[in-house]
Amino acid sequence: MKIPKVAATAVLIASALTSLACAQSQPDDIGKRIRDAATLSGPPGSPEYSAALRQKIYEAGTALRNGSNEYDPNRTVPGKDKPYDSNNASAQKIDRDQRYSIWLESTADHPLASLNIGGCSAMNIRVIGGESVTDPRCLAEVSLIYSSPTQDFCSGVLAGDQHTVLTAAHCLCLGTIEYVVFGPKMGDVRNYRAAVARQKGHDGVKCPGNGVTQADSSASLAGRDIAVVNLAIDVPKEVAQAVQLPADGFAQQQFSSGNKDILVVGFGFTSSSADRPILLQDPKQKTLAVSPILSPDCSGSNDGKPDAELYGCASGREILTVDPRPVGPCFGDSGGGGYMLVDQQGASQKRAALVGITSRSTGSGCGEGAIYTSFTSEILSWVKSAAAADH
Repeated sequence: MKIPKVAATAVLIASALTSLACAQSQPDDIGKRIRDAATLSGPPGSPEYSAALRQKIYEAGTALRNGSNEYDPNRTVPGKDKPYDSNNASAQKIDRDQRYSIWLESTADHPLASLNIGGCSAMNIRVIGGESVTDPRCLAEVSLIYSSPTQDFCSGVLAGDQHTVLTAAHCLCLGTIEYVVFGPKMGDVRNYRAAVARQKGHDGVKCPGNGVTQADSSASLAGRDIAVVNLAIDVPKEVAQAVQLPADGFAQQQFSSGNKDILVVGFGFTSSSADRPILLQDPKQKTLAVSPILSPDCSGSNDGKPDAELYGCASGREILTVDPRPVGPCFGDSGGGGYMLVDQQGASQKRAALVGITSRSTGSGCGEGAIYTSFTSEILSWVKSAAAADH
């Protein structure tokens, strides 16, 4: 959606660090070859090296996914990769952040990963790249359809019970939501639709207009960009199973134990340069992404500067991630769920545990960092109260 600095992830970016298993049939030395090739663009730890490493992980994942085991990371002429952009302040922050560099170094060993979570068909996914979700029951994500025609759109997630959808509060600034759509493509007439009975955004969020500037509206999102959409009926469980609300502090606990990836799902554009056609004339595909978490509560720092100052997140109230460019947050995925993959006792599949709602980008467009509203005790209390208002 076109609100400055507001976007969400739109393509699949899967981490092989803690949440996902390495896909089979990858050359044992693929990581070394990728890292060696990236040093032609700059020494390890430099932003130029990070940019080259990112691009070569993307190329390797694409080749392996397409069935080729012969990827040569040296085949691309140095300088022809997507370069470090010295004129882009947001790109500089990401490529210079050592936490991101460490993630890239580890990811190079597994450019293709295996995703196996409950409710979704197993799939091999590129660590950096993009995949579509074709399984209609994979996670309880929805697209929001407004009563008045608009080119802007948002995503959401069925959570807590079978008649409650959570989304971003700023999505309600677009107008009245008429119904929500389940399925892999938001414009497919075969999808299940549920009418909306009521919508309520967090009281602290201000929509632009009526004396509220865009800057004031954006500032009001910090730590409270969440809304509840009450559906007129319960969604059948064969269509989607509502995800559970987390306990306060769950993301921090998982992060401390070594789980440092976030799985993000949405229906938005896969490129900031995409044409923006009229809604429903160009069905948007459900996609999911796993990005590295820099801080589960915006309390970290890099090069002596706190995350709140570097990236604009709210300390103690939001989750901060970066997105492995050239792909990442894009218009239309705001309001989608952010998940951590956790083990299930007695089961081989992971469970996708909801930990946040996609709020906005740390920059001005697609492929930069992303910020998610955390389920703090205050937010959990507000959600439960708003969800129970009509039931």
